[in-house]
Amino acid sequence: MSTYVHHIPGRLRVRLPAIKRNEAKAAVVRGLLEAVDGVHSVEIARLTGSVTVTYSPAAISGAALIETLRGAGYVNGDIALDRPQDYFAAQADRLGDEIGKAAMGFVVEKLLERSAVAVIGAII
Repeated sequence: MSTYVHHIPGRLRVRLPAIKRNEAKAAVVRGLLEAVDGVHSVEIARLTGSVTVTYSPAAISGAALIETLRGAGYVNGDIALDRPQDYFAAQADRLGDEIGKAAMGFVVEKLLERSAVAVIGAII
């Protein structure tokens, strides 16, 4: 399983396979991250191996937090953090898709209603 990272300045979520269902390693990761200056909170979901860190972007970067985890052996390989504009662009795309689906559903519904009325009118 690869490391999953989602980042918005001030909030970093990382999925670490090593801590999944492993209370001892989860406690080590919590202690490691809580000791970093600028970290406000660390939430760990041991069932999924997900770690959510809220931090002060003025004090530390998301990349530095990843490097802290990498130095402790919890992250391997290169990880490029999402840029905030990428996150918002993805959200806008998702919203556009949902609006498009809703509009298309409305058009299809109206066409079916009119078709049904036309068929009933033809029968009568």
